[in-house]
Amino acid sequence: MKKHTFPLIAAFTLALLLTCACATTSTSTPSAAATPSASGSPTASVTPPPSPSASESPTTSVTSTLSPSASVSPAVSVTLSPSPSESVEPSQTAAPAFDFTDATVYNCDGLSIAIPNAYIDRLIINAEPKAVSNYGTVLLSVSEKQSIEDAIKDYGSADGHGALFGIARFTPEQYTEVISADYSGLHFFARDGGGNYYGYSTATDVQLYRAGGELGEAAFAEWQQLIAMGDSVKADIIARNGLTPYSD
Repeated sequence: MKKHTFPLIAAFTLALLLTCACATTSTSTPSAAATPSASGSPTASVTPPPSPSASESPTTSVTSTLSPSASVSPAVSVTLSPSPSESVEPSQTAAPAFDFTDATVYNCDGLSIAIPNAYIDRLIINAEPKAVSNYGTVLLSVSEKQSIEDAIKDYGSADGHGALFGIARFTPEQYTEVISADYSGLHFFARDGGGNYYGYSTATDVQLYRAGGELGEAAFAEWQQLIAMGDSVKADIIARNGLTPYSD
């Protein structure tokens, strides 16, 4: 009997090839399972990575612009005003403004001295220059009229009452003599081109007076206003006569 070996070899070879093909297919598993989409095309279904737990919050770099919270108020510039219960003392150096455009000007031995007309009726003004021994030349003196009149009515004399201020001129020699002596209530405020000095004098005591010696707040306020006017008279004398300010 004749043996047919070729068909057996061919069958064995075919079986071996099929086995290898199946083994190759089973080891090539895709990483994502394809599911058909609505349009029939496969769509990859991918399992997302696990989200961080409560204890594993992701670190995030954040740049933020801070705005004031409810507990943080923006800076505020505040100008404080005194409350009604606070007592505010007026400045001792700042004098109120006086109108020297409406004034009576006295020619006192060549020096022009102006007194605001708003106050003339309350004053007694002596503008007759008078030389005083061991002193200088008093050019003008100013007193409060009511103090003078009430003192004369009560005492028959105005001595020691009513004097507000005086303006005097001193030669260089008189100036040297005066500053070496004790002249309380006198200070110098100006010089002229001839070397003369100008002094401003006030009484060393308050010479305000009212009938019966009754002094109220209104009387003191009026007195202080006239004293302040005297300070302004000095400044006007310097400007009006072209003098040089001077301080001793």
